[in-house]
Amino acid sequence: MRYTYLFVLILLLSCTKSKEKTHIEFSYDNTWTKSYSFVIDTNDRVYLKTYFPYEKAGKYEVDVSQDFINNFKLKVAELKLDTTTARYYQAGLSDGTAFQIYKESKADTLSVYVYGEEAPKKIYGTAFYLDSLIDKARNRKKTTIDFPLKTGKNFELPVELLKLKPPDS
Repeated sequence: MRYTYLFVLILLLSCTKSKEKTHIEFSYDNTWTKSYSFVIDTNDRVYLKTYFPYEKAGKYEVDVSQDFINNFKLKVAELKLDTTTARYYQAGLSDGTAFQIYKESKADTLSVYVYGEEAPKKIYGTAFYLDSLIDKARNRKKTTIDFPLKTGKNFELPVELLKLKPPDS
């Protein structure tokens, strides 16, 4: 009888679906009022790196609820694109808004970089929704901490990921 219970327990544990580990970075820069990178790592720890305004620049761990994390991940997951790496530039623009959405998991990697107004509308909708979520979490800074950004300083895409030529100037 003990072996039956043990067998059922092992069977139940082996049938549970493990949670997919996902790393997400969202970086935003609108030149005049705010510039930051927001990270949810594979262990659901949340970080905020602010670049501007300078008096608020720093790297922080952020204390948010699991509902916040799930909502953020769901919004990024809903962003379905024809390609996993996209780069949109508005020719001739200077001092415009730029943002990047980067998601990495075992299943796939998604990287979208936007500067200006040349991207599909659904990307802007996602970006502005994520920005509004982050504004709510901004005051939940917990500790100052150093953390790596997979997309590099000021959210430039790694060259090996892009494999694209920069736009003509």
